[in-house]
Amino acid sequence: MTVSTTIAPDRALAADAASEAIIRDAERHLGVSLDYLREIAAHAPAAFRLLGSVSQLNQALAPADRHAIHMAALGAAMHDDCGTCVQIHINLARQDGLPEDVLRRAVMGEAGTLPPALATPFRFGEAVAANDPEMDALRETLEADYGKRAVIEMAIAIGFARFYPTIKRALGHAKSCAVLRFDFGGANARA
Repeated sequence: MTVSTTIAPDRALAADAASEAIIRDAERHLGVSLDYLREIAAHAPAAFRLLGSVSQLNQALAPADRHAIHMAALGAAMHDDCGTCVQIHINLARQDGLPEDVLRRAVMGEAGTLPPALATPFRFGEAVAANDPEMDALRETLEADYGKRAVIEMAIAIGFARFYPTIKRALGHAKSCAVLRFDFGGANARA
């Protein structure tokens, strides 16, 4: 018995159209181009669907402190130097109400001027991404301040903040933060 693995042309077009609709919706929500996902969808549709499933884990989190989670993810994304991924984290944090000034200071290397409730998660994200031994003391501080659940949520957010830049870099789509200007959304929006 032979099993056909060929997809009928009309089904392939529908899959392409469905993938494109998903990508465009994500671009609107995240505020950046996701051309690397188009490449994955075109050449490895099963991998594209798997990425969608993986993304649901991060979206399913209902963090105890969304601002702390955003700051931890931003710190990790900054370490991996993927400009568009950093912009995604800025956009998501803004959507959740983190002030423009906070985000600007973090991205501009002034996280130490932020309140500890924001600076510590940001530094934790940086430390985990860099495998800096300071992460142990930061984890203990965060666990004392927010609880074990929040530290777990930060760990997952940090992992996701590094997951996509790695894929993009491997596919040749990552751009360095050094050549990008970030949009923080205010009157003086760029830095």
